Amino acid sequence: MNANVLQTTIRRAGRATLAAEVLGAFARTIALIGACLLVAVGLDVAMALDAWALIVVDAAAAGLVLGAGVYLAWVAYRNRHQPRRLARLIERVLGIKDNALINAVDLAEQGGRATSQSLRQAGIARGEATAATVAPRRVIDIRRLRKALAIAAAALLAIAAAATIVPGAFRAAVIRYADPLGDHPPFTLVAFDVTAEPAKIYLGHSAVIRAALSSPVALPQQAGVVFVDPRSGRRQNIPMLRVADGQFVLNIERAEESADFYVSTPAGRSRRYRMVVHAVPGFKRVVVDYAFPAYTHWAPASAVQGENTQWRAIKGTRATITVESNLPLRQGLLTITPPGKGSAYEIVLKPTANRAIVRGDLEFAASARYRLAITSAEGVEGNETVEGTIACIADAPPQVSFASPGGMVLAPEHWKVPVAIVARDDVGVARIRLARSINGWGPSAVDLGLKASRPDEATAEAVFDLGALGARGGDVITYFATAYDTHPSPAQFSETPVQVIRVITREEYLQHARRALQMEKLQGEIDEFLKQMEGIEAQRDQLARDIQALQDKIAQAGKCTPEDLEKLRRLNEELKDYAAANEELVRRMQQRIDRQSVYDFEDQIKAALAKAKEDFARQGAAARGVAALPPKDQAGAGEFMKNALAALKRPEAPQVALTAKQLDLMRQADEMAGLVEQISSVARQQRDLADRLAQFSNKEQLDPTEEIRARRMAAEQTELRRQMLQAMEQLKAKGTMSRLSLPKMSASVLKLVQEIEGLDVAQNQADAAQLAQAAQGRYAYREADQAAIKLESLIKECCDNPTGDASDDLDGSLGLTRQKLSQALQQLSQGRSIPGMSQGGNGMGYQGSMTTVTLMGPHMGKGNLSAGRRGLGQAKTGPPVAEQPSGGAETLAPDARTDQDANAAAMPGVPTRFRSLAERYFRRLADESK
Repeated sequence: MNANVLQTTIRRAGRATLAAEVLGAFARTIALIGACLLVAVGLDVAMALDAWALIVVDAAAAGLVLGAGVYLAWVAYRNRHQPRRLARLIERVLGIKDNALINAVDLAEQGGRATSQSLRQAGIARGEATAATVAPRRVIDIRRLRKALAIAAAALLAIAAAATIVPGAFRAAVIRYADPLGDHPPFTLVAFDVTAEPAKIYLGHSAVIRAALSSPVALPQQAGVVFVDPRSGRRQNIPMLRVADGQFVLNIERAEESADFYVSTPAGRSRRYRMVVHAVPGFKRVVVDYAFPAYTHWAPASAVQGENTQWRAIKGTRATITVESNLPLRQGLLTITPPGKGSAYEIVLKPTANRAIVRGDLEFAASARYRLAITSAEGVEGNETVEGTIACIADAPPQVSFASPGGMVLAPEHWKVPVAIVARDDVGVARIRLARSINGWGPSAVDLGLKASRPDEATAEAVFDLGALGARGGDVITYFATAYDTHPSPAQFSETPVQVIRVITREEYLQHARRALQMEKLQGEIDEFLKQMEGIEAQRDQLARDIQALQDKIAQAGKCTPEDLEKLRRLNEELKDYAAANEELVRRMQQRIDRQSVYDFEDQIKAALAKAKEDFARQGAAARGVAALPPKDQAGAGEFMKNALAALKRPEAPQVALTAKQLDLMRQADEMAGLVEQISSVARQQRDLADRLAQFSNKEQLDPTEEIRARRMAAEQTELRRQMLQAMEQLKAKGTMSRLSLPKMSASVLKLVQEIEGLDVAQNQADAAQLAQAAQGRYAYREADQAAIKLESLIKECCDNPTGDASDDLDGSLGLTRQKLSQALQQLSQGRSIPGMSQGGNGMGYQGSMTTVTLMGPHMGKGNLSAGRRGLGQAKTGPPVAEQPSGGAETLAPDARTDQDANAAAMPGVPTRFRSLAERYFRRLADESK
């Protein structure tokens, strides 16, 4: 029999045994693991294990699985193929007593070394025969295997039953053990339906968390939302509001960030939910880049939007709007809404390479409102917008005006009249033309050279040489200027009103010049010279005292020290300053002496100044001569101090001080004469008002139009009364102050005031005003006429020659006779009259001209003098006032222009600043003529 039978039998038996043992071990392992699983699930369901406990159980389970693997490996290793072990196992299980199998195995392994060949073959043959009778499956312990499989099946059946009966508990426990750190909820009988509303929650908006609970047992009465910080693991429990059985809500006023949360109740908790808060795009910066029209030649400009939400630029400007956000953007939307019924339109701002920046272009075509909104890349619209106005400014024509001279110009023959023109435009002035006509001939125009003082302003100059033009007294030169801006439209130009130069004779010029150089100004000039002379005298006296003190010190010491020489050098410098002060005073005196006289009595003033000038010139020359030879040593110090004291000797008192006192008396007389003239003017205006009220003298009732006229006349009457009372008060004060210095004139004016008060003129005027205001025309006329009659009687008595008494009081002043003094006061009175009219013209009187006049000539120097209207008692004349442009400079602000009244603008013969007044004046005349 073949020996292979033995080997095959043993091999088959070994395989069967290995399979049975491993299968049994595996079944026992499955049963153990299943039992542990059921225990673990039950433990978690009963105790809701914490994460650390879950980890401990997981670790134990891992150890159990590892042990099971080791156990299976050990069983497999123990039942590996071993012929001698398997032979003994077969003999033991089958009850073979003769050891035929084990002996055959041993003899087959030993070969022929230990025994004879025949014996070996006999033993092997016996073993082969026994092996042929053995069935390998009979070696397996079927009962033991079945028992192990039954236990395993029971364990699996228990697991399946538990998963079927309580699937939620089994599933919750398995999930918790599989992910112990996942914060999965333990098993509970409560079912949670949790929602966060709205579907998309935006940053800064409100949100609501709702929980709907259901349970086969009693529902929980409390619930809370537990927010979990994913970074720190910190939990915040916020109670929810119970709105119904099993219904709970939590209102969140402002959602700040995304968060994980779950709902917790005494009966259990829900799984974790995620409340996603979507970030809302916001405006970090809005930049407007302006590209102006090509004709402006303006450099591009950029503006960062701040508190000023207005975009403003000249029409035709292209603007690039750039918006930077805190989030990547999908787009920006610029909505333009024109005013009125215009249709709104939209401009889309598209993302750039930097997705947080969008950009779009806008052309300034008309003023409108804008609204700027942005949308994030996630489709979230921003909860804020940028709104404002678009100011589209049309390029208006330039503004042009004459900076000088202002108003109507009066200039003597052979004088040169400079003209300065200023033009302003937001973009630029291209050219200025000057057109002129002489005595109605012309006009002829010429382009002037421009001087740009600022980018938006240009000036030009021209000179009217009256001598070269051959102009004579009575000639009239009219001129106007035209300015063009850089706009391509030919309509972009503006013109000034027509200006007038009236050529006057020398005599006419002197009459007008007296209005500028009145008594107060003359006295002011003398006072200024006296002040400078007093300063020089004080400087001389102080210098003389210092030199005398140093001379006494040296004489007492008997020597001149280096310190004394140094002090002498300082005193020599002060002596030079003293000489320079004298020379400057002499120069100014000579200028005043050389200036053409306006009044005849100025010759006496000039004579006094000439005498004083000689004295100060002599003092200055003497001081300059001594200062030219400063002391160098002790020997020269004494001679220097002697010569310096001689040069600083006080001269005789100058005649200028006496002249100033006499001028002051003339000024007082002139002021009182002016006030008397003012009362005379009030009397004439009172007569004019009474004559106009006479139209109501026979009327008991007035119609509405006549009532309006009467009330206006009432206002005029009140103003005349105020002027008269003010003049009387000033006249009384000046007359009282001048009783000693001007006794006759003071007595005369005080008598005039007393007579006006005795006649009760002011009461008649007050009654006339009240009656006219009450539309009692007949009685108002009677009172106004009485006031006029009383004042007219006083005019003939006191006011025909208001300067006569002054001539008596001033007899001999300034070396003038009574006749020359009267003539001088008459010349001063001419300065209070209206240019081109006799003094006290009808209805005007002391108030002066209603027209602005600029006087030019040798007495005015380089400046122009406004010879316009002056108020009561006003004698001073200020610096020249150039006429201002009518509409102001052109500006980009559309509401900054003020247009003149159409009627007023149509008065080219009236200076610009008085056109509105003139227009209203003519309207009043028209109303009163109805």
